Amino acid sequence: MRKFYMITIFLFCMTFNIFAADFDVAVIGTDPEGIAAAVSSARNGMHTLLIDTRDKVGGLFTLGGLNSLDMNYSLDGTLLTQGIFEEFFLAIHPENAFAGFWDKRDSFDIATVEKIFLSMIAAEDNITLILNADDILPAVTENKITHITANNTIFTANVFIDATQDADIAAAAGVPYTIGGMDINNPTQIQAITQVFKIDNVDWAALRDGIYSDTAYYQAEMNAYSAWGFLDIMRAYTPAYPDNVKVRGLNVGLQNDNSVLINAMQLIGFDPLNQSELSAAKNIAADECEHIAAYIIANIPGFANATYGGITEELYVRESRHIIGEYTLSASDMMSHMNFSDKIAWGSYPIDIQTTSIDNWGYIIGDPDAYSIPFRSIIPKVIDNLLIASRSASYHSIGFGSVRVVPIGMAIGEAAGVAAAYAVNTNATFRDFAYNSSMISQIQQQLIAQGAFLADLDLPYAYEGHPFSNGISYAYNAGIIIGSYNNDIHLNDLAAAPDVIEAFHKFIRIEEISMPLNEAYLQNEYVTTIQLVFAIFEMLSIADTNIDKRIVLHDAGIISEQLFHNMNNQVMITYADLYQALYEISQYLKTA
Repeated sequence: MRKFYMITIFLFCMTFNIFAADFDVAVIGTDPEGIAAAVSSARNGMHTLLIDTRDKVGGLFTLGGLNSLDMNYSLDGTLLTQGIFEEFFLAIHPENAFAGFWDKRDSFDIATVEKIFLSMIAAEDNITLILNADDILPAVTENKITHITANNTIFTANVFIDATQDADIAAAAGVPYTIGGMDINNPTQIQAITQVFKIDNVDWAALRDGIYSDTAYYQAEMNAYSAWGFLDIMRAYTPAYPDNVKVRGLNVGLQNDNSVLINAMQLIGFDPLNQSELSAAKNIAADECEHIAAYIIANIPGFANATYGGITEELYVRESRHIIGEYTLSASDMMSHMNFSDKIAWGSYPIDIQTTSIDNWGYIIGDPDAYSIPFRSIIPKVIDNLLIASRSASYHSIGFGSVRVVPIGMAIGEAAGVAAAYAVNTNATFRDFAYNSSMISQIQQQLIAQGAFLADLDLPYAYEGHPFSNGISYAYNAGIIIGSYNNDIHLNDLAAAPDVIEAFHKFIRIEEISMPLNEAYLQNEYVTTIQLVFAIFEMLSIADTNIDKRIVLHDAGIISEQLFHNMNNQVMITYADLYQALYEISQYLKTA
């Protein structure tokens, strides 16, 4: 009753512009990550504001309709995103605690999930929830947010957690950020936007029977609540808006009323931070999704008697800002299974880069066994009393393909709530204790006490100690290596000319080299060391000489002794040689 009274008072006073409210912690955004942050903060004794401009909680799940969970397990089957996310997961379906993979409920009913989230919030007396706020704006003094304003009301707090999808509060407070692939000098590389849509009256048993009657044709799998696949069938669909729409394989999530929510349609070429462009995307989606649904009904088993149920309220925007923080988590960190000393969560989802242009279908960089997320990655530059608990934290645009998923985000949100309480209780800034091992240990111990998984996983890395490990890391972070789900990166295979050309084009863009690649040197099936050396000479505008070009590169400090040795003793280059050459040239360019 007290909570209802407080909310009523807030809304009344805001109407007459006579009220200011004081909190320990303010969490902006009620996506699942924000809810986890607020619940965690409240459980640590903080008087916590949870505020959003939207009229319901749950964000991407309840408004965007993303009702299938991207789960994160270790190799032995341990759930990595324990704690508050696991509470949520069990609230969806208590049997999830012991059910096998094929029986777990990893897709959910969005109305049920809204009730679960509201119940989680209501259970915490320390949370004050405000919805339907107008523009939420931060006020900054001396590198700290002093308060936020909404509905002509001032809300003060000691610390703030930005859980908005696009890190809107951080951006408004002056925190630096990149957008999309800006960190690899490719700003137009932004993962596709999706419009989730609903189909009613699906016969789930008939869908199962159809899939397994001809697995080679349908190329699909399903468990008790989710179905995925149908790649070739869906790629045969012809979009009504071919310049902006692609359709990939289906992700189908079952709801309680035998309707399903479908994640398959991809919108390309729209600025995720431009509201007019998002409105245009929404209009296209409203038309296109009806056509896609009709195609599914005609071509996928179990849908014969189904009917189109419309689109969800919000678009599923995968990528926008990448906040620049104390540390930028990268793909190479993930693939090398980094166990950071300041870890606050673990993840293991594949590094999944969804479609970024009308000319590609996206790709899987690799599938890490597990990796940790450092506390430093949620601490933004410039502002001292702010944490980022959303997909827009300090993640490199390639590694972002994994860490963006909501279960990892909820684990990070829980950690943000603990850290916020610690900051209030110690009067320290996040930057103060990010580099203090004793303080970080206390935060980690509190997370463990709350049920989070923070074990020290000692996972082998296939390329640990490899003489060209730096080149491998460079290629992962540049998006040059595409190892797919099996992580086969063919290091010792001869480098095929088309792959070398593509790698060099990415390298030239990333390193901002003005001289274009002369592809005439790289026209054979595989690339020789001599061809590679000629290409490097021309690209770097090195004056020609009668001295062996390999010696020139070595003596100028452009290539290492090991790479020089390989070039002298191999006729053809391997992929390992290629990646190391790119890395060493990049290092040379930094000092030249």
